[in-house]
Amino acid sequence: DNNEIVNNQFVSKTPVIRVELYDNSRKKVNSNNLLLRVNGSLLNQSNTLAYEFKDFGSNVPKKAELTVQLDTLKEIENSLFVYFSDDSRNRDTLFYILKTTLNSAFNKHYIFPNPATDNISLYLDYKAPSLEGVVNICIFDETGRKVKNIKFKPGIGINKIPLDLFNDNGESLSSGIYYYSLELENIYADPDYGKFIIVR
Repeated sequence: DNNEIVNNQFVSKTPVIRVELYDNSRKKVNSNNLLLRVNGSLLNQSNTLAYEFKDFGSNVPKKAELTVQLDTLKEIENSLFVYFSDDSRNRDTLFYILKTTLNSAFNKHYIFPNPATDNISLYLDYKAPSLEGVVNICIFDETGRKVKNIKFKPGIGINKIPLDLFNDNGESLSSGIYYYSLELENIYADPDYGKFIIVR
């Protein structure tokens, strides 16, 4: 889903997973050397929505790439094993827990730096069953007047959204306390709120 996988990360119910294999040896890698197993099942063309293995040859550091789109994952937790081996009997295994959810939600979010003097970034940890959501970010001044509105298509996991400190008319926001709201369009999720300070 265009995010680097970390253990216990939320993913969509049908994520696209790409594994890139880098190796400094001269050994060639074939499709039997790079394997994925999800919830005990070895993945192949018959049990995935998409399955593609690419061989880049033996003279480059990036030897191979395996891209799969999983059929629906189980709710809550799923195990992902990545297996690699080569003709010299080198082997490695990676293990991850991938989480899914029935509902979209804003897991965590914050503004950095806070207080701010220049540009800021909104860090948003988003979980959802699919990648269909659009987040509407509204910024309000201390009186509750909306000064800025931004739309953003989040990826599942941690998103970094750069924000300048100008209102929708291009005028610089003055010093003070500001509030922001996060709402999903076309998908239900509880809205969430936060605040930050501008010091000029």
